[in-house]
Amino acid sequence: MKRCSKKISSTETNATKECTKQENTKRAKQTNIPYFVKILKNIKVFFNFSEQGYKAIALLVVSKSNNISLVRTMRLSFYGMSICPMEGDMFILSTCGHPRAVRTITVSGHEGDVQHACLPDKTFKGGESQCTYVEAHKTVVFTDRDDHTVYMSNIENGRCHIELSDQIRFPKGACPCIDGTVFVCSAGTGCILQLTTQGTVLTTHDISMAWPFAVSLSRDGTRLAVSNSEKDKQKKIKLFKILR
Repeated sequence: MKRCSKKISSTETNATKECTKQENTKRAKQTNIPYFVKILKNIKVFFNFSEQGYKAIALLVVSKSNNISLVRTMRLSFYGMSICPMEGDMFILSTCGHPRAVRTITVSGHEGDVQHACLPDKTFKGGESQCTYVEAHKTVVFTDRDDHTVYMSNIENGRCHIELSDQIRFPKGACPCIDGTVFVCSAGTGCILQLTTQGTVLTTHDISMAWPFAVSLSRDGTRLAVSNSEKDKQKKIKLFKILR
């Protein structure tokens, strides 16, 4: 399998400075606590947040002049954590306090379960798990922080690959790569790992960041953004260039 990257190099490090530069970006007023965010190809932005004791998802649109406006808010009947586009107008979310590890929701607000997903049969607390989806392989990628485990579950054939490598400690956020592999944050080792959907570790990148929490890839596959967790008092976003 062709690797998505051979090496990554850091180009930006300070999130606060970067935000200061974006003087022309208009903020959408939101008084609730945001958790995770995903951007669609048509510049629509989804993020889920806490609101008065339950969960919701906000759909926003970014204009060409960088104005951000709220389109609508969708209520959830469950506590959703990480969110990722699946197929069509469907999204997948990891759950908190729910008997199913992941659930789905459409843009119209219809909730559902993921069929044939081989995932842990237990209820997770907030921050203990995250998920993403590799559309090229119809595979749900699910990280179990406290078990130091990454699950790769094919929802078409029901096959599951479980990665228990010593290189993975406290896995957190994950995102798909354009070649069908996946990047995973290993918070306990301060690294980003690139894995196949069969559970093979291809590369390990030391990013010199304590407790990496979330990772995201640019549309063209040339930039990788990583943010750290609140365990590190100095919160950062690092932007890496992927060298092929």
